[in-house]
Amino acid sequence: MKKALLCVLSLVLAAGFVVCAKEELVSVDLSPTGDHTINMGDSIQIEVTTDPAVVDSIVLSGIDVTLTEGSEDAYSTWWKAETTDTLYITATAWLGDENLESEGTLHIVVNEGYLSPYFQFKEGKRWEYEDVYSFTIDYSEGYGMEDTSWQDTLWYTQEVVREVPLQGSPEIKAWELSCVLDDGAPSTIYYRITKDSVYVYASLQDSTHWYSLPSNPKLGDRWETGDTNTLIRTTYEVISEGEEANGYNNCIKIKVLPHEYEGYEGYESFYYWVLNVWEVLRTEFLVTVDTVGELGTITIIREEERTLVSFTEG
Repeated sequence: MKKALLCVLSLVLAAGFVVCAKEELVSVDLSPTGDHTINMGDSIQIEVTTDPAVVDSIVLSGIDVTLTEGSEDAYSTWWKAETTDTLYITATAWLGDENLESEGTLHIVVNEGYLSPYFQFKEGKRWEYEDVYSFTIDYSEGYGMEDTSWQDTLWYTQEVVREVPLQGSPEIKAWELSCVLDDGAPSTIYYRITKDSVYVYASLQDSTHWYSLPSNPKLGDRWETGDTNTLIRTTYEVISEGEEANGYNNCIKIKVLPHEYEGYEGYESFYYWVLNVWEVLRTEFLVTVDTVGELGTITIIREEERTLVSFTEG
């Protein structure tokens, strides 16, 4: 009887020992590891897998991030580079009072990168647009001519050629863009990009810019092309954010208004820009009414839709 009781007691103690046995950390794996270079504003995904799969927490040194919840596969986070820096990141898993550090190290170099989230220029970057124009001409009754309408499609391309110093100010560098409408001769325009503003030059010989605009336009921002000596002047204003246009999400919508619009019977034009790409769509609707003596009036309706159809990073 005693022997039987002793056997039962031994089993209970053995079972208790198994239940209370302390789980040990076996491994901690960090991904990615090695050297990585990103630009300021970019994000990188960091994953940590452990054995056992569930631990109390993961501490990522170098970026002051602690993870306490993960999926069945891994502990994961997205880290965004806010400033230029050089970082060495390791992962340390904690289970009770025990900890274990990953063998691999993630080395991140954060560069200043692009100064503008929209004007991200480098050699070979290219935009190709389909430009569809529609025209309608209505003649007043008694004018003696039939109303007519037609449509035309043109192709417009822009390509970043090089970064070059301005001859008027050799210490200033600007990006040269080649612009071609259909099979016409290319024209050039120059963009100098700073953290706060983008300065546009019509020629390398210019020492002063033609116009400027914010490098990161926000809701309510306004700018103007032309000057007091220029007949053609246009105002631009960001009127909304988070728009969808041409299949792109989170676009800013820019209202375009020429200074002579009061002479039009109707006018409406909008540009849509998206981060990292620039312009993806522009639309224009224009109505003019001309009176021709006793013949009556001619109403001209012009519509344009310029759509980005091809974008090459360069």
